[in-house]
Amino acid sequence: MKNNLKLLALITIVAITSISCVHTSNDEINSNNKSKNSSISTVTSIVSADLETQSIESGKANYIIANIVFPAGKIQIKSGKTNLMNGSFKYTNKNWKPELTYNEINDTGKISISVIDSTENINFENSDTCRWFIDFNPDKKYDFDIKIGAGKGDLNLEDFKIQNFNLELGAGKVNVNLKNTSVPKLNLAVGAGKATIDLTGIWHNNLKAEIAGGVGEIEIHLPKDIGVKAEVNGLLGKVEAEGFTKKQSIYSNSNIGKTKYTLDLKIDGAIGKVKLVLE
Repeated sequence: MKNNLKLLALITIVAITSISCVHTSNDEINSNNKSKNSSISTVTSIVSADLETQSIESGKANYIIANIVFPAGKIQIKSGKTNLMNGSFKYTNKNWKPELTYNEINDTGKISISVIDSTENINFENSDTCRWFIDFNPDKKYDFDIKIGAGKGDLNLEDFKIQNFNLELGAGKVNVNLKNTSVPKLNLAVGAGKATIDLTGIWHNNLKAEIAGGVGEIEIHLPKDIGVKAEVNGLLGKVEAEGFTKKQSIYSNSNIGKTKYTLDLKIDGAIGKVKLVLE
């Protein structure tokens, strides 16, 4: 994860100025691309000068591995039921055109959404745009692996069934709603900016979370009626943890050791702020 943070820091230098809105493409394309399972299709269409849509029909797979690499700009992910996935994409540079692939093997489906060019080689101007709006069917089980170079992210996955959630943010601001997901494994890496994570709601298992901070702020909302332990190491900044008791580097709430499940967080910070909020 520390190596990933270094990469994201490099992305920050070239991508921090990317959040704006213009589109110049005049293409009109409609195509159907069959995946390895012939019963599933991905459909891509450019419906206007500034909007491309892509979708994946629901198939037999109930466990979905979703890998998303977003360069910079604005990304929104939320719930939707018309397909397995629907996406609307705006971009000014042809190298930011999203590439969507999907295939199924037995009960597992794999989705990949990324750009044609590596994020390391993309240069952004003040007038450039890259905006992705994606929805997933919440009735499936998911692994999410999301990388955001820079910009703004609104990831609303409340009530999803998530086995693993990994997020890397180079720079910017991201809000992640994982309320009522009872996700057992979480990894978060923040280079610069602010990440707010909502882990409140009903839990059916333990949580193991590894969180790496760079320069910025990490705010984590946690349920007050479940045992919570957060170990904070290497932070040259501030920890706000109202309602927690501190013993050396470990912050615990009053329910630690008293409930069936425990939320166990390990936070490695550089320069910044960590805020733990009990709700």
